[in-house]
Amino acid sequence: MATTKATTLAHGQAGAIVSGTFATARIADDAINLDKLAHLGTDGHVLTSTGTGTAPAFEAIAGGYTLVAYKQGPAPDSSVFAVDNVFSDTYESYSIVIESMIGATNMDTAEVYLRFIDDEGSEIGGSHYWYANIAKDSGGTDRIFTGESEANMKLSGNMGAASGAKEGMCGELIFSGTRTENTYSQVHGHLAFTRGDGHHTTSVLSCVYKGTGSGSSGTKIRGFNIKGGGSSNKWTVNAEGGVYVFGYNNS
Repeated sequence: MATTKATTLAHGQAGAIVSGTFATARIADDAINLDKLAHLGTDGHVLTSTGTGTAPAFEAIAGGYTLVAYKQGPAPDSSVFAVDNVFSDTYESYSIVIESMIGATNMDTAEVYLRFIDDEGSEIGGSHYWYANIAKDSGGTDRIFTGESEANMKLSGNMGAASGAKEGMCGELIFSGTRTENTYSQVHGHLAFTRGDGHHTTSVLSCVYKGTGSGSSGTKIRGFNIKGGGSSNKWTVNAEGGVYVFGYNNS
């Protein structure tokens, strides 16, 4: 009767397979474990081709958007929509997607502002914002809002009210330089507004923020607040609405 002897060969031992090919059919399922795999990279790396004739390697993903946070919004009786603890040193820039944010009361004529939050959790006012907001309303009228050395950046002159509103405020804002102390932070993007009476506005926004301090010193930013123009202006959000925060690196 023929018998078969199983022999285990260590790497480098005489008779071990160190190069060449080995028929896949001769490898048992689950026979290859981590001990036999080298250069696994680190958490978050992916297996990447390095070109013809060279072995693939585990490398970090270059660029690309990563969802950092999703904020459903405040209680309807709040006048501040806080998007805090979302900026960090991990990413160079951030994309903020605003979806179906609606004013609950008295928002048809309210101005809507944005203020940054610093690393200590304090809202930054002062005279540190420069902005230009160019809008066109549903009647075809051009509306231009500009400010220099302001305490906020102005997003809109009006906002969708809860009564009959379907969209409220939506759009995308790009934030750059939020974590660099010795430079200006920049915000630019586009927004659309629909009021309860059917009036709508589209706008393009550009803003520069200069951090607090003297000379070239600045402040690291960890988040921002979206605020109505008065204490009576309250927020609500559609069931599917909120603010998405995506981080990405430029290289």
